[in-house]
Formats: sequence, C-alpha cells, structure tokens
Amino acid sequence: MYEPARPQLILALSGGGARGGAHIGVLKALDDAGIVPDGIAGSSIGSLIGTLYTGGMSPDEIAWRLRKVDWNSLFLDEPTRRSLLMARKAEHSRHLLTLRLGDDLAPVVPGAITPGQKLYHQLMKLTLDLPRFPSVNNWNGWKTSLNIIATDLLTGDRVIFSRGDPAFAIRASMSAPLLFEPVQLDARRLIDAGVSANIPVESAWEMGGDVVVAVDVTAGLQTRGKLWQPWEIVDQVTTILEELPNHQSLDKATLVITPANRGSDALPGTSFDEVIESGKREASLYIDTLKSLLTPPKQADEDDVVHFIRVSEPSGLPEELQMPAEWHIRGYASKAEIRNRLRQYYKTGIVMQVTVTHDEVDRSLSLNIELTPLVGSVVVKDGQAQFAALTDSIFQSQIGERFNNSTFSHSLDKLLQLYRNAGLPAVAVQGVEYLPETKTLQINLDPGSLERIEFSGLERVSALWLEHEVPLETGKPITGAGILDGMENLYATGLFRNVYPVIESVSSDKSPSKHGGWIIKYHVVENPSPLVRLGLVYQDVQRTRGFAEFTYPSPFNYAARGVIFASVGERDQLHRVESNIDRIFGQPFTFNLVGLYDRRNRDFFPEGEKQHRKSGEYDEARWGGQMEVGGQAWSWGELSVTSRWETHDNRYPDGSENFSVVALGAELGLDTEDRSPYPNYGVRLRVIAESSGEQIGSEREFTKVWGSWESFVTPSRRHTIGLRLMGGVVSENAPRDEMLKLGGMHNFPGLKLDEQVSSRQFATGFEYRFDMLSRVLADSYIGIRYDVGGGWNDPNLHIENIDWNNSIALYFALDTVVGPIHLQWARLFGAGGLINQSLFAIQAGSTF
Repeated sequence: MYEPARPQLILALSGGGARGGAHIGVLKALDDAGIVPDGIAGSSIGSLIGTLYTGGMSPDEIAWRLRKVDWNSLFLDEPTRRSLLMARKAEHSRHLLTLRLGDDLAPVVPGAITPGQKLYHQLMKLTLDLPRFPSVNNWNGWKTSLNIIATDLLTGDRVIFSRGDPAFAIRASMSAPLLFEPVQLDARRLIDAGVSANIPVESAWEMGGDVVVAVDVTAGLQTRGKLWQPWEIVDQVTTILEELPNHQSLDKATLVITPANRGSDALPGTSFDEVIESGKREASLYIDTLKSLLTPPKQADEDDVVHFIRVSEPSGLPEELQMPAEWHIRGYASKAEIRNRLRQYYKTGIVMQVTVTHDEVDRSLSLNIELTPLVGSVVVKDGQAQFAALTDSIFQSQIGERFNNSTFSHSLDKLLQLYRNAGLPAVAVQGVEYLPETKTLQINLDPGSLERIEFSGLERVSALWLEHEVPLETGKPITGAGILDGMENLYATGLFRNVYPVIESVSSDKSPSKHGGWIIKYHVVENPSPLVRLGLVYQDVQRTRGFAEFTYPSPFNYAARGVIFASVGERDQLHRVESNIDRIFGQPFTFNLVGLYDRRNRDFFPEGEKQHRKSGEYDEARWGGQMEVGGQAWSWGELSVTSRWETHDNRYPDGSENFSVVALGAELGLDTEDRSPYPNYGVRLRVIAESSGEQIGSEREFTKVWGSWESFVTPSRRHTIGLRLMGGVVSENAPRDEMLKLGGMHNFPGLKLDEQVSSRQFATGFEYRFDMLSRVLADSYIGIRYDVGGGWNDPNLHIENIDWNNSIALYFALDTVVGPIHLQWARLFGAGGLINQSLFAIQAGSTF
C-alpha cells in the first residue's frame, strides 16, 4: 500500500493555569486550517486540554465544557453532604479546626492546602464520557497520540504517561506544590509537570515529531502587590526556577506560539473567551509557515517527466478517481504530479491500494486501483438492543456506498459517544469485520463488563466489605455514575485523604476483549488516625460554647468507630462517649451505643406570661445511656428503634425534680439537603415517637410524638425558597424537660429561646434567601423568613382558637470556611395576648 510520507506534527502544550485556555484557541486555528496534529505532549493544564482534544472533542466543545466548571470549588475538599451517611451529616462542617494525629499522637501537617479530591472528581467527569477514553489503555492508537507529563518528587525526573486512565495522569500533572497534594503511584509521589518540563518540547520530539510546535502560556513574574498568599509566593519561586529550563525548551522547538495573555491572571469566566481568542489569533499568524513545514519533502526525481502514448485505467471508476484528461492530451506527467495524484486518491477514503506503472518499452501508463467494498448494512453487536435505532441512524449515510475509512472513523466516534452519554465509559470496539456474502459491516463491541473491584494503598484500613461502597456489579457493564458514586462514598467515610478510581484492562492493554472484562481499581491514600475536631460558637443567648471531639476508627470494620465528645459552654455542657457502626457485613445497618451527661441552663418564662419577662433561670441535667438499632436507605434515610435510660435532675424557680426515665421508641430520618446551614435544595425530615412507663422501669410515664420537615429549592440562580413545618404532642403528665419548646433564632425567631413550653405544638414558615456573593472563602446571603405557630396545653382547645404567634425576621449571613456568621432582626406581632417584641440575635460559628 502506498502511503506518502509527510512530516509529523507534535504540539507541546505548556502549563499555565487559567491561561491554558489559549491552547483551545491554538487548536481551533489549526482545525480551521485543516491541520490535524499527529500527537500532543501536555503539561498541567496542557495535559487536560490535550486529553479532551485527543479524546474526541472539538475545540469548541472543550471551551463549552470548561466554561461549566466551577474552578473555585476545586479547593474545597470536604465530602459532599449528600454523600454522607445520616449518622454523620450532623458532624459535617460544624468544626472550626480538624487535626489528624499520627502513630505518636502528634499532629500531622498536610502536604498541601487541599488533597485534590474535588479536582480528581472533576477530571473524571470531564474524561469519562470521551468517545476514545478511558476504555482504550494505549493512547498511541488514535489519529492524534497523547503523552502526559508529570514529575517524580523523589528524583525530580520526568514521568511520561502514554496509556491507562487519563484522569489519573492529568491529576498528577496538575499537582501544583502547596495547592494540591502529590499523587501516590507505587513508590513514586507525582507532582506538577512544571517542575521538570513545563513546556514539554523534549517529550514532543521523543514522540517522533518532525515538526514540534511549543505553545507557551507559562506565567511571568508577579509584581509586589500580588505576593500575599503562601501559594502565590511558592508560585513565584517556581516561576523563577522554571525560567531557564523554559527558555532552553523553547530553543529546541521548531516554532513557538506565545499568546498575548501570557502572564495574565485571566480565569475561565467573562475573560475566558478573550483568552481563547488570543491563542487563535496568535496561531493564525503561523498557519502558512506550518503548512510549508508539513509539506512532504521534495524528492530528487520530482522534476523528472514520464512520457507515455497510452494511458490505461479500470473502467467504471468515479470521475474523481480517473486520471486527469490533460495527461491523455499532452502525453506526459512529472513524477511530482503523479505522487500528488496518488495522495488525492487516498484522501477520498475509498481507496485501499493504488499503484501507477510506467512501461518504458511500449510507453504506457497504467493505473491499478483497489477500492473498498460496498457496504450493504451495518450491524453493531454489543449484547444490548437499547441503541439499535440510534446506531442505524449513525451509519445510515454509508449504506449503499463504498466503505470510507475517514467517514467510518468519525461515525465510530459518534457511536462510542452514544454509549458514553448513556453513562457507559468502558464500552470499547472489539473488532470490525466485513462479511462479503451479505456486504455487512459488523462492529463488535466489548460491553465493558466489570471483572472485579480492587483497592491499592490500604495499610490500616481493612478491605473487608469495602467494595460495598461502590454501586457496581461484577459481570455487568461499568457505569460512570457507579465509579463516581463509589469514589464519593469511599471519600465520605472519612478514612481516606484521596480516592482515585481508574479503569484498567484485566490482561492485555491491546486486546481487552479477550478476557471480556475490566477492573476498577481505587487507589487510596489513608488518613492518619485518630481524628480530632475542635469547634467554637457564640450565640447571644447561650453565649460561648466550645467542643472537642476525638474519633478513632475500628481496625476490623471500616464503618465502625469510637467517639469521645466534650462540649463546655457558659450555659451548656454535653459530654458523650459512643460507639457507632454504620455497616455490618457490608450492609447498611445502624447501631449506636451512647453514654452521656447533658446540662442546660435556660431563662424561665412562667406559663401565661404576656410581657416576655423571665422570672429566673433553671437548670436541666440528665445522664445515662442511649441505644439505637436500625437500617439505612443509602445516604439519605434512616429508620431505627431507640431506647434510653437516664436520670434527670432539674432545678426550676418553682421547685426541683429528680427522677429516672426509661423510654422505648422509633425514629425516622430523611436528609437530602446539599449543604448546611444554608441549603440550596433538598429535604430534611425527622419524626420521633417514644413511650415511657413503669412496666419498663421508668419513674415517669409519658408518650411523645413529634416531627419536623423542611424543604429548599433554588428555582433560579441565587434565589432560594424554603418551607418549614413542625408539630407534636406530649402527654399531659410528662415532665417539663420532655415538653415541646418553641422559640429561638433558628426555631421561631420572634420568640426568645425556649420561651413557650407546651404539650402541643404546631408551627410553619416560609423563607426566601438571596445569594449576594459566592467565593472560595465565604458565601454571603440576605434573607427573610415568616413563621406562624404556637403551643398550648389544653387538649380540648380547638386548633382554630389558638392564639397564633406571627414572626417575621430579616437576616444577613456569611457562610465562611470557619463557620457561619448570622445577624438577625425579628419581630413578633399579631399574637393574641402576647405583646409585640423585636429581637436582635447574633451567631458566630457552627451550632452543635
């Protein structure tokens, strides 16, 4: 087969953070000029854009995809609240400081500001649905090959990825020192490619490049006013150290494209299009030069002329495949013309082999050409029938035509994209067969079945039942959602600092179909144990409170742990020792055993008081134990049976109470809220029912049923609406500390904390919140809420006769990385018998 040789074009895409958007513009300029690079060597942001391009996305699609990424969120590496088990949602983000202790109980200092888990999650989302990745382990089999560059922190050597799961390689290449922790791979610790090869020209040459074009979007030195943060100082030091290697790399390139935005601080957003345009504009200046460099070299005999008196060619050839008419007329053609004509034949895509033979004796020129076969039908075999109609439409234009390799490759990408969009990242082309008897083109697809789940990096944590956190089944096709949910679930356990899933072939990297399956391997980096959390909050009524929590995971069951919690405040104390189990034999199951001491000091408002004046203070104290046994529904629901045995010691202005309580009950919980305390969407429900009596050893008999529900939606960006409902009934003979309480800045803002104590209660409310400004360090909100409700003790009182309390509250809040700051003004009005009042409230820190 004649294949004209032409110089190989390899792009070296540099690192440079947000300035890397210019790489998209460069690729756009090349695409517009019909220039397809034969390979890309990428560092840092260049590795991401290079992967998206070689994986099957156009420059416009890359730009659209990256505009949707919230880059600021990649620095906040807390597990998503919705991925946490019910029992652990209460712990989420309530702490001011978290410490990990090593084996010697000394604090472990993290290696960077963030572990980079959110970054990896985003990279997985960006690459899982690429038509050419990740189901192909070798990246050199595509039209544009790919190399991703990282740096070995231990040796300083370049590490080159040319196979495997691209998300893992990109994450390593983007591990900027101090910002993201290094990626652990066997004995290596991989960091940003910028340390060893920020402009990977040398790697581009090693890929077989004849023409290497370096795209330089590296940063310039920053001015004095931009060197405040530690990472900015590290970036400046790195830039200084890279200056000489960068110049040396650029000197080795055939061409250097330097977009005008080099050294700017542009981030994807309003200026992203300008960054892309700067790359396109600069690359356009070099198109003619590139075309000249990529023209096949002139051969010594190109000017030689071949003379002939007779031209023969197969009959019935399409016009575009026939020899030019002028050759017949003039009786000669140069060898350069003949070679160019052969190139044109191959570009049609329907020529398998072509040769031109010149017989000098009889002075004849003969064209021998073998065309591709006719395609009567296209059949896709994937073991499924769900995409039959769509696959027919993809290949419809090729039915009845000769097989066109170029068109077929494009259609194959569309076919794989169909499966990627359906969430099947491991579906791969197993082989293509042509059945001449029926003129059928048969495409055999590997369905991407899961062979097994593996874990690497485990040292203290047992692998037993760990795979139950991954919602994938062996023997079934791998789904992208299953991979990502497994990563989220494993990270939410709190046992791991990093969780990196990769898709690997079971055996041969070239023929995964021979075994019919794939491995999902989760590379994990364990968190040091134990964990210490510290928290502090100030509220104007309860004043200052602080807590310390010590958590130690079980070495036998990854879902079991022991917790010691101690909270001390000016008016509150809570000390708790507990053992929690969230999984048993890998199945969702709750078992909590708690020993506690709880004391609260509150203002005393006598029943019937209309002036909101307290008559003193009271103390309620209880100590004892609690047990909870139940089942869980994924991460959002829980139903359990509860029991508690406690001794109560209460001192009120009008007397004291001392008694023991033994109660049995049940509790239903539902929580799908995305964040706390200012959710954008989700529902939270809690219903409890319990009974206490002498027959089970209690000194006080009572029953209680109480429930609360809240729901939030964000119908348009920055506008959130919330609804609340709360109510319950307690038997009249219940002790005061078991009664239902109403009032407080988050419970019922128009009433003072626990101002109404009653045996019956009902309240509902509406809230509107506006997101003023969202940033990495803080979100700011203004909001208004209206509540109506009340409490009463007369069981015969009809609900329509209740003297309703009406409350309206305005607030301003900052939700910071160290907890919320909440300022609130509330007004109570329209309450029968109660005088109107205005209340100011403040909270700094997360409640607990």
